Amino acid sequence: AFDMETDSLDALHANLVGIAIGVDPAEGYYIPVGHVAGNPTQLPLETVQAALQPIFTDPNIAGYAHHAKYDLAVLNAHGFTLTNLRFETMIAAYLLNETSMRLKDLAFTRLGREMTEIVQLIGTGRKQLTMDLVDSDDAGDYAAADVEVTFELAEMFRPEIAAAGMEQLLYEMEQPLVEVLLDMEKTGIAVDVPYLETFSEE
Repeated sequence: AFDMETDSLDALHANLVGIAIGVDPAEGYYIPVGHVAGNPTQLPLETVQAALQPIFTDPNIAGYAHHAKYDLAVLNAHGFTLTNLRFETMIAAYLLNETSMRLKDLAFTRLGREMTEIVQLIGTGRKQLTMDLVDSDDAGDYAAADVEVTFELAEMFRPEIAAAGMEQLLYEMEQPLVEVLLDMEKTGIAVDVPYLETFSEE
């Protein structure tokens, strides 16, 4: 499982602060690359790219993510390519009719796990911090928990999707749309303005 920590909700303009990698429901790791608080000694982004790029493109590794479109946009903007996304837990939660698609809510309702909310790290209002100003150890604990839960939810949802007969819907329709929507956001779409103006007048 993978998750990006950044300094903005705008994925196309966010600065990468850290990358979390989860290898099972109880083992998550955090690689800080853009913190200015906590541990100022961090790996250069180029070093992290060299280490993770083979993992992100290995067809024998199944990548899990929650809200993958955001993470992929951030990765792409920072020179990474990820081609082995196999299971998107937010989409799966939607198909399974979960009442909330939020990772924290799913962790509580499906796993009985209460997670740290982001506002507990960055605060609110005028004193709200960006993630790069959060201590890297605290951010690491937060991010590692995210990928651990994502991994556990993916392992839980996969057989449920299969039992519901929705594998084709998820794997062949919904998940491929992530890349399509991401490309549309990056490049935009062509619009026939004169036609729309005429249509509006009619």
